[in-house]
Amino acid sequence: MLVATFSIHNTFAVLIAQRTRESALLRAVGATRRQVVGLVTIESAFVGLVASALGVAAGLGLAAGLMEIFRSIGLDLPTDGLTVHPAGLVVAGAVGLITTLLAGLLPAIDAGRIPPIAALRSAAAERSSVPAARVVGGALVLAAGVAAIVVPVLRDVEAPVVVGIGGVAVLVGTIVAGPALARIAVFVLGAPLRVLRGITGNLARQNAMRSPRRTSRTAAALTVGVGVVTVFTVIGSSLVASIDETVAGSMRSDLVVQSEGFTGVGIDPTLAPKIAKLPEVDRSAALEFGAVKVGRDSYDIVAAEPADVATLVDPDVSAGSLAGLRPDAIATSGRLAKEQGWTLGERIAVTFPDGSTAPLALGAIYQRSELLGDVTIPASTWVEHRAQPWVIEVLIGTAPGSIRSPPSARSTRSARRCTLRWR
Repeated sequence: MLVATFSIHNTFAVLIAQRTRESALLRAVGATRRQVVGLVTIESAFVGLVASALGVAAGLGLAAGLMEIFRSIGLDLPTDGLTVHPAGLVVAGAVGLITTLLAGLLPAIDAGRIPPIAALRSAAAERSSVPAARVVGGALVLAAGVAAIVVPVLRDVEAPVVVGIGGVAVLVGTIVAGPALARIAVFVLGAPLRVLRGITGNLARQNAMRSPRRTSRTAAALTVGVGVVTVFTVIGSSLVASIDETVAGSMRSDLVVQSEGFTGVGIDPTLAPKIAKLPEVDRSAALEFGAVKVGRDSYDIVAAEPADVATLVDPDVSAGSLAGLRPDAIATSGRLAKEQGWTLGERIAVTFPDGSTAPLALGAIYQRSELLGDVTIPASTWVEHRAQPWVIEVLIGTAPGSIRSPPSARSTRSARRCTLRWR
């Protein structure tokens, strides 16, 4: 919404600047300021309606395409088909219309302020000078944003909030000081055009420098687009790095059997014991998922045999013992323990799905929760209270020498992870 509003505003601002003499001519033949503003507003509304209709159609096509992509890779979404509610269409159209009207409001007001005399000028009425206060304010905000990003990096300090605010400040400062920066950038980057393109290049360079506000608006729209692409690139790279870190840091198993898709009852609970009996397998652990309540809060849990899961997963236990977890004990992540103020050995009242409540001791605290989540309960305890089994992963540790990786295979710290799709 923010990116779309900013882009629409820049588009209308550029159009109004290009149509300065047209607006001035309307004023010269008797149109009032209110009428000029109304004309631009009606144009914004028409553009918003058409764009919203096209956007809804494109969104439906994108949704159908995404469903086919997920289905092709074996991840069926929990739906019988593409469902479109009338309320969704109404909300989408209303949001598109209102957003376009708000984004085009300031350019419409600027169009109404154009004096009739501007129709007689040979050049646009837009001022080429940039107020000094705007340049200084934008430069200060830009410098503060750069400092907020660079200082934590140089000091190797984790400050995501500060860096995030710094990123926003850099964007705001660049936009505010954009006209001044645009003139400098065009002067430097456009210098080769005088040599490479002769008179044509020189005219283009001078034209861009003559209207720094217009040049800044155009560049700002491109900057926002590049920023959006950068955001998704960083998110994608972060997800890949997170998965690699999870596998390399927490995963000790050689193979993983996973349930496929978002729906279904998971894996047969008897699969892990059957796999453990194979001569090629040294140990296996079934990870069963569920939920419990502690006080008024609900937590997702992982149920597993402590000795098996401690061998196949390395959650970086900082207190207690995961392998020696008793049936009347639980293990939690360090984040959750710190948040709730729990200490090792403390009794915690846990309410199970069957409605029963049992005081379980805190037997272990671990720091890595990518695989085990925030709460881990012994499988023997969970079986007595669960509503139905829901095993979604089986970790397998193979016997020595039973798996040989090809020379080109990339290994993690201690094991190679293969994913078997189980239908």
